[in-house]
Amino acid sequence: MKRRDRQVQSAQPEPPAHGRSSRGAMWAITLLLPLGVLLVLEVAMRLSGAGRLEPLFVPVDGAPGYEQPNPQVIRRFFPNPDAAPTVSIDTTYFRQEKPEGTYRVFVLGESSAAGFPYGRWVSPGEFLVRRLQRGAGDRDVEVITTAMAAVTSYVLLDFVEEILAREPDAVVIYTGHNEYLGIGGVGSSYVGASSPALARLTLSLRRLHLYRGFETWLSRWLGGHATPAEEGTLMSRVARERQIPYGSALYERGLEQFRGNMRRILERFAAAGVPVFVGTLASNERDQPPFMNVLAENTETTAWEATTTRGREAFEAGDAATAETAFRQALAMDDGAADAWYGLGGALLSQGRRSEAREAFLAAKDRDALRFRAPETMNAILHELATATGATLVDSQKALATASEDRIIGADLMLEHLHPNVRGYFLLADAFYAPLAAATGSSVRINRESAWLERPATELDALAGGYRIAVLKNDWPFVPERRVTRLPAPASDIERLAQAWFTGRQSWAETMTQAMSVYQQAGNATEAARVAANLAEAFVTSAEAQGGAGRLLLRTDSPARARRYLGRAFALEPDNVTWGLTYAEAQFKSGDAAGSAATLERLIALAPEDARPKRWLEVVKAASGAAPVATPVE
Repeated sequence: MKRRDRQVQSAQPEPPAHGRSSRGAMWAITLLLPLGVLLVLEVAMRLSGAGRLEPLFVPVDGAPGYEQPNPQVIRRFFPNPDAAPTVSIDTTYFRQEKPEGTYRVFVLGESSAAGFPYGRWVSPGEFLVRRLQRGAGDRDVEVITTAMAAVTSYVLLDFVEEILAREPDAVVIYTGHNEYLGIGGVGSSYVGASSPALARLTLSLRRLHLYRGFETWLSRWLGGHATPAEEGTLMSRVARERQIPYGSALYERGLEQFRGNMRRILERFAAAGVPVFVGTLASNERDQPPFMNVLAENTETTAWEATTTRGREAFEAGDAATAETAFRQALAMDDGAADAWYGLGGALLSQGRRSEAREAFLAAKDRDALRFRAPETMNAILHELATATGATLVDSQKALATASEDRIIGADLMLEHLHPNVRGYFLLADAFYAPLAAATGSSVRINRESAWLERPATELDALAGGYRIAVLKNDWPFVPERRVTRLPAPASDIERLAQAWFTGRQSWAETMTQAMSVYQQAGNATEAARVAANLAEAFVTSAEAQGGAGRLLLRTDSPARARRYLGRAFALEPDNVTWGLTYAEAQFKSGDAAGSAATLERLIALAPEDARPKRWLEVVKAASGAAPVATPVE
């Protein structure tokens, strides 16, 4: 009896099933409640707009149905948006709903892809769109540039999905010079990235309103919220690491992030079926000495300096052979010395050994420890990635070298260390033209000479760009300390207008409208039409801007180009008989008699009391060989 009682007492009763499920539910609630709270907060912030990341594209005020690149998009890359530099994408309007039959191209990149120091009208994208459109006839071609100064491949990677949402037919990429010192660069003052994986994770997390809102609040609380004073040029502010020696750990990290980000960019576009045209990187090889020469720790500095001094003195005396010997001796002491490579390049070029000289100049550029120019390894990476992803590699570096004196890129095409002049930008765009024209399916090719004559770059763009370069070269690293830039006294009305625009005393639109009048009064219809076409491209919803450009192009005997703008004017104001008549004239003069007749018949139906369409229809039919048909007058 006692034994049985012990057995009963020692047995542990099993807990009820409902007890186990209750504890499981409590654990689930404990774990999920914070997630639920975070989810509710995220939804609430999305509904209110709090913590919203600056979008790449925004609607255009006053132009329903149009978008443009967001001038404030740079703020999204800074924990405290108020600390972002004042750089932006140039304005370009395009339709939110892509019109059927339109061929849409996006340009990605940094300042060179944006056309610095000139801006939109001298950018590769603008050169391309004018030329591609001319070859496409009545089919629309759009080229939308999202490039801006100081950005790296992180920025381009962050733009990809928003660009894909706008249905691109092709993408042009020209980037790499900022990978060390641009936004997110390994040596940058602006949100430098210690780890590519962490940087990419941060970019993804910022799309959560909760994360973005907390990040912004925390950065402002820790570091204040006032916008920092921006003294000096962007180039003088951006470099935190002013020495990144060739082959160093930081140098290799820059290559790693470039390779990783570019691979992701190209693979994503390839997966979406979007052709990509990626350009090799060009810079001033011949006429830009290294910004910073760094010697190895074990180099005998005194002996090295004496040897290079001997080389420079021999070169200046015209003894290139002796100079070559001295610079080779200096390189034997330290082959990482950029100045010795640059001196060797000059000595070889003076002896007519152009190919060897170029190799030396490129070696000097690669060993320049101040990394404002992409090393040649980046071009090798672009070759490798284009092959692996099916992208089209455009050898823009070779194109500029081929067009340069001695086939070495220098001051004949470059303004300073890497930004082309107007002709240089034209040739950069020209390198992309043939493959893009083939991609559009156009059977018409606009030759280089015609494209140059029809270029969008104006005298005012060239002047203002020159002023910006003067400011740039009056600051570090071109001079040790910033100097005041003084503009020359204007020698013409155009120079006066350019300076008023550059100094902010009047807007771009005011400047160009006044310049157009100056050119017309001087009888210079070609330059007036060039300015008018840019105004029309800037104000795509203005029938007056479109019609004004079309009329001036007719005066310069350019009916095919005039037709595009006059067609836009007539589409914007379909009841305007004057636009319709001028459009019909452009159609007829460009060889489209049937189209001209159809437009005139439409005008007759629109304004039967107006005798002009009837009279011109008779002329068109007679000139095209058809028997004139009388149109009854109601």
